[in-house]
Amino acid sequence: MDTEDDDEKATQSPEDYCAKIIKKYGVTSCVVETDDVRLTMTKTRHEELLAEMRSEIDETIQEILKDEDCQDIKDIQCDDDVTAFTVKADSGYSTASKSGVALLGLCLSGALYHDFANTPDQKITLQVNDAASGSQISRMVYPDDFQDWLQTSASPKAN
Repeated sequence: MDTEDDDEKATQSPEDYCAKIIKKYGVTSCVVETDDVRLTMTKTRHEELLAEMRSEIDETIQEILKDEDCQDIKDIQCDDDVTAFTVKADSGYSTASKSGVALLGLCLSGALYHDFANTPDQKITLQVNDAASGSQISRMVYPDDFQDWLQTSASPKAN
């Protein structure tokens, strides 16, 4: 689901919003309860949407690897169950860089994937290794290390 859905939800009646969601995502029912939206769908449709989400994560990885502002990132691997991202980067990689923010976005995408898969307490590991030596540059487990990562990435001395 995208943020446009959240914006439109605020301006549409719950009935109109649900009608749009049912049509757009092929779900069998949609109910808005206060600030929550509950969707019902077939198991097959749920699996299709999870596959689409996984494909979007893979596309994001390719976009990061092609981004001129993320040239310090050399490779990104994601395990099959979207619980670990292993990154190879130049030794100058910093969590405070655009690359660091892009990699955090991958962790958040993984967390959304697991929320939708109904494994919301799943931890996502992001490990960045030096592309040349293989030594670890940084490691974060989302959500456990998220606050520390934010503080480190906000610091001008972050590495």
